[in-house]
Formats: sequence, C-alpha cells, structure tokens
Amino acid sequence: MKIFRFLAAFFVAVALFSCSSSSDDASSSNGEYFNLNYEGAAVNITQFQAKRSEQTIAVTAVAADGLGISFEINELGDIGNVHTYPTSSSSAAVYDLYSSYRNYPSHYFTLNLIELNSQAKTVEVSFTGDLYEDQYVLGGNTVQISGSFKVRYTDIQPMVNDLGFRANIGGNVFMSATNDQSGGFFNGSDIALTYYNNSEYTLTFNSNHDNTSVGTYNFNNGSTVNNVIISKFDTATQTYVDYLTSGTLTITEKIVGTQFTVVKGTFSFTATNPENSTQITVSGGDFVSSYETY
Repeated sequence: MKIFRFLAAFFVAVALFSCSSSSDDASSSNGEYFNLNYEGAAVNITQFQAKRSEQTIAVTAVAADGLGISFEINELGDIGNVHTYPTSSSSAAVYDLYSSYRNYPSHYFTLNLIELNSQAKTVEVSFTGDLYEDQYVLGGNTVQISGSFKVRYTDIQPMVNDLGFRANIGGNVFMSATNDQSGGFFNGSDIALTYYNNSEYTLTFNSNHDNTSVGTYNFNNGSTVNNVIISKFDTATQTYVDYLTSGTLTITEKIVGTQFTVVKGTFSFTATNPENSTQITVSGGDFVSSYETY
C-alpha cells in the first residue's frame, strides 16, 4: 500500500512543480553517467533524466531489473527526498519503497553536490547511506545504497514561482528542500506547513484558511496561528525541541485556487531554546507556500 501512497504524493508534487514534464530517455553521452550500488551490489541503470524548476532539482533513474530511484534536492545540495521503488509488477516482487529519513537527513544520509553547472545544465552528485521503510521512523527494515551520477537537466516552468521557505538562522542560510502539510482538510481547521532541509532545524508556518489574510501579525509563544516557529531535531531522543518564539509575520499576498492556495510573505523572530535558554535570531525570512484547498 505504501507504494501507492508514494505515487499519489509524487503526482501532487508534480502538479505544483511544473506545467508539463518530459519523459524522454537520457543517454550516457556528453559525459553523463549514473552509478548505483544497492545492498552492496552494482545495479545496471539503463535510463536516467533530470529536471530543474528554479531552486529544485529532481533526478530519476531506472535499472534493467525494474528498480527505480529518485532524488529531490535543492540548489545547495540539501536533501528533500531520496527514494527507491519498483517500477513494474515484476519488480514489485523484489523491491519495495524505501526513503531517506525525513528529519535532519544529512545526519543519516550523505549526499555531496559536486557541481551544479547552470551553463552546461548538468548536476553531479555522489551519495551513500541507508533508506528506511518509513521515512519518519528510524529502524525497521532498511536498504543501503551508494553511487554517483552526472546528468544533464531540463529547465521547466513551475506553476507557482519562487515556491519555498528561505531565512537566515543564526547566520546560516536556510533554504527548504521539501515540506509537509498537516491540517487544513476541513472547514475552519488550522494548517501547519513544515519545511525541511539538511539541517537539524525545521521552520513551520501556521495559518488558517478562513482567518489568515493579507496583513502583518505580531506573534509570541502563545500564538497558535499566523506565526512561524523553529524546531531543532535531537538525535539522542529522535524528537524535536520547539523553540519559544517572538516576532513578526507579514502576509503580502494570498491566492485561493480550486485545488491549491498560495500564500506569500516575510517573517523575522527571536527564538529561545526552552531547555537551555540559548537564543537564535531568524531574520530575512521570505516564503511562497502552497497548500491543498479544501
């Protein structure tokens, strides 16, 4: 069942990622290659391709035996998702869906962006690490993969420009690589959009479809909506520490569509770790978010 949930989520992502996509097979000409080891054995990759939409690069490949692999990263090399999966009914008897761990992914999976060449339109990466049955749970069955690739990408036009969350966290650039949505699927419910990248931090934008509109909102730790919070992943407990926050959120535009709602804005705030009282400043935040419209 989980492969079907993965495919459903994939097609939703594609709807936001581009107006159209190409399925042309890539060849290994012009210095392109794709090397993959799966559970210690070399895999014969026969097709691969890549697409870039603004800050996001998606790479997919298929092996002769029907194993598929996909990478979603941002232009800084932060991991959004890495998946392996069957691509046919026959390969489904051999392979299942495995994914990179969602939280603090660079702690559990190594991906090196060797080069992103905007002139030649190529992306070159090396990688190694474990993938998990459940991308939110460490443990259970895992598979180990490693390899490298250099693939020419095609630029595609997104349906929504500048999608993503960006900020400066304590002097370090945060650029989102993927996100989750919770809530917002029925009238009046609050919506939480959580953004991830390689770091131990996540940023969550809390809103309400009915009550969030264009304007400026001052928020503090008592705010449950119209705010942005920062959380830090603790590798010892495998849980997040939610910081106490105080700052400002400005919604500059809200576009309600039949399938998706797009919200644009800026933010800045001060955050305090409740466990040790250390503070960090989150500044220069800007975002273009989208969520499913009920």
